[in-house]
Amino acid sequence: MKLLQAIRELGATGALKCAKELSVELPLDWDADVKFVFTVIANDEERVPGNISGCSAREAIKKWLEKYNAGHDNRASQRVSNPPGTIADPIIEKIIGARLDHLTDDDLVKISYAHRLGMSAENILGLLLEEYLASRLKAYGWHCAWGETIKSVDFVNEQGNLLQIKNRSNSENSSSSSVRDGTEIEKCDLPPKNRLPKVT
Repeated sequence: MKLLQAIRELGATGALKCAKELSVELPLDWDADVKFVFTVIANDEERVPGNISGCSAREAIKKWLEKYNAGHDNRASQRVSNPPGTIADPIIEKIIGARLDHLTDDDLVKISYAHRLGMSAENILGLLLEEYLASRLKAYGWHCAWGETIKSVDFVNEQGNLLQIKNRSNSENSSSSSVRDGTEIEKCDLPPKNRLPKVT
């Protein structure tokens, strides 16, 4: 059973009650953060992640809680990342080599690997940024949706507002932007240096 189906079956109130009971069993501190995050998906079908399921409604909700907990416990500062495991298409090296014909085959292999390493580092930077913001914003009633437990949302506040964080130095693609179209999700562009972010 998909999580969305579980929430529909139990209704928002029943899903919240079930999640609260399960958080005691796991154990998770329901009142600290998780209740605010789960409340969003219990009340907004568009925000329910589609990749969580279980044998029953209860099991699906438990899987969501475990995903949330794993996202928090395995946040970037708490784990050691592995080297990139992806393998580049060999044509990439041929394209670069055709333009920069002075490079050796070994140079091209290193460039290809460095590119994958850089992409991986950018992903880690995003995770560290999310973690930093979580530590700073909690005092203002904002809670992180650890483990990508709300579709297209990074933070929720205690009034149910939704926030998506984007690093200002990265351009936002149209699919990212379209996620917010017709929704209540706000976007926060993070400026360079230590200036406060501006919510748009």
